[in-house]
Amino acid sequence: SRPHDERRRLACAFAELRARHETGSLAYPFSMRECAAVARHLELYGSEDEGVGDALANVLAHDAYAPQRAMVAAVFEAHGFEGVADKLQRKLDGIVPSMAYDVEYTSIKGSGGASVPRTGLSAPKFGKVDPSGNPHVGGNTWAGGSGGSDTAGLGGRGGPYRLWDGKHVPHQVSDEAKAEVSEAARAEGRRQAQIAHKKRLEEIEGMTENEWDTYKGMLDRIAPHVASLREQLGAAKDRKSERTWLRRRSDGELDDDRLVDGAAGERLVFKRRGKPDPLDRKPTEEDEFRKRTLLFLVDVSGSMYRFQMMDGRLARMLEATMLVMEALEGLEGKYEYAIRGHSGESDGVEFVEFGQPPSNRGERLKVLQRMVAHSQFCDTGDRTIEATRRAISDVSARGFVDDEEERKHLVVALSDANFSRYGLDPRWWAEALSDSDAVDAHAVMVGSIADEASLVAGALPRGRGHVCFDADELPVVFKRILQHARIIDDGEEM
Repeated sequence: SRPHDERRRLACAFAELRARHETGSLAYPFSMRECAAVARHLELYGSEDEGVGDALANVLAHDAYAPQRAMVAAVFEAHGFEGVADKLQRKLDGIVPSMAYDVEYTSIKGSGGASVPRTGLSAPKFGKVDPSGNPHVGGNTWAGGSGGSDTAGLGGRGGPYRLWDGKHVPHQVSDEAKAEVSEAARAEGRRQAQIAHKKRLEEIEGMTENEWDTYKGMLDRIAPHVASLREQLGAAKDRKSERTWLRRRSDGELDDDRLVDGAAGERLVFKRRGKPDPLDRKPTEEDEFRKRTLLFLVDVSGSMYRFQMMDGRLARMLEATMLVMEALEGLEGKYEYAIRGHSGESDGVEFVEFGQPPSNRGERLKVLQRMVAHSQFCDTGDRTIEATRRAISDVSARGFVDDEEERKHLVVALSDANFSRYGLDPRWWAEALSDSDAVDAHAVMVGSIADEASLVAGALPRGRGHVCFDADELPVVFKRILQHARIIDDGEEM
C-alpha cells in the first residue's frame, strides 16, 4: 500500500488540474478517473524503483502530445512529485504511432511530382500575376506557381501563403528544401499571411446576395440530401411522446430511489418502461423538449486547401457544412448548434456560435468563404485532437439532455486524417472521443493520403469513426451518427 501522504498529494494535484480546466486554462477535463488509474497502476506495478512520476508517465502518456504538457507536469511537481516533466517527455519519445509510415507528398496521386527550386531564397512575397495563365514550376517570380521559392503558391518553400490558380497540377519541393527557409523569413511570411487573411475577411463581410450563384451551384448538388436530413432531424421526438421510466408501479424493476419506502412496507416501489399517461399529472416545463446541443468541428487546416485539387476534400467539407446549416434551418426549437474550425493555427475558430445560426443564405455563404480563407492563410500543423477535447469539454458542461434516459449531446469532428505528417497517434483521438459520458462524439474522415483515413478510423471506438470520400454519402453517414446518438429512431422502439 502506498503512503497516505502520497495519496493525499496525488488527489490534491488532480483537484488542481480539474480546477484549472474549469477556469479555462487547461483544455482536458482531468478527473478522479485519471487519479484512480494512477493509484491503481502504483498498487499493481509500483516498486521502490518506480515512483509516482513513472506511473503518471505511463497513465498520462496519451496526453503527452498536448502543448499544455508542461503545465500538467508543473502541477504535479508543485505537489512534491519530482521529475514528471522529464519522464513524460521520455514516454512521448518512446511512443511509436500505430500507423507510422512516411508520406511522400512528391509522388501522391494528383501531384505533378517533385520539384527542385531553380533559384535561391530571398524574402516572402506575393509575386507577379501572369496574364497568360501559363504554368510556373520551380521559380520565384510568379504568384500561383508551384514547387518554387518565396512566392504565394503551392508545394513550394518560403512563400507567405497558399495560392492555387485552379488549373495546373502542383509540384512539390522536398522537406529538406523547406528546412532551408530561415526563421526570419518564416516570421515575415506569417506576417504577410495574417495581413492577407484580414483583408480577405473584410472582403467577405462586404459580400451581398448578388453573389448567389456561387452558393447556388453547391446547393443544387446537395438539395435532395438537405430535404432528407431535415426530415430526419425534424422527426426527433420529445420526451412527452417517448417511452420513459414510469415510477410508483406495483410491478416491474425495483426502483432504487424507493428502497427505503419498500423497507417501510410501501408496495408501489417498482418502475417500468412505457409512454407516460398525460392524466397522471399536470404538464411542467420539464416535460417540454429540451434542445440538443450539436457541435460540428470542421477541418480548415492548410492541407485541406493544399490537396483540394487532388481529391476535392475542401469542397466536400464545404458541402457537409452547407448540408448541416440548410437542414437545421427552422429547427431552432429542437436544436442549438455551432460550427467551429480547427487547424495548425487554432483549436477553435468560431464560424457559427451557439444561439446565433446564420439567418439567410447570404450569411451561410459567408461562413463557407471564411472557412476557405482560414485554410488558405493559416499556419501549418494539426490540432485535431486538442480541438476535439475542447469541443467535447464545452458541450459536456451542458450535461445530459435527459438524465433518466441518458440522452446525449453530439460532437462531430471532420478531418482529412493527416496524422502521420505530424506524428499523431489515432489512439490519442480515440481517447479524446471518449472524454465525456454526456456527449456522443464521432469522427468523419473526408480526405486521405494513401489509406491513412481507413487506418485512423479503424483505431477509433467502434461506431465512432467514419470515412466519406463522396458528398452523396454524407447523408448516410450523418444518419448513422444521429441514430448512434439516439437523436433519431433507428426503427426499433427505444
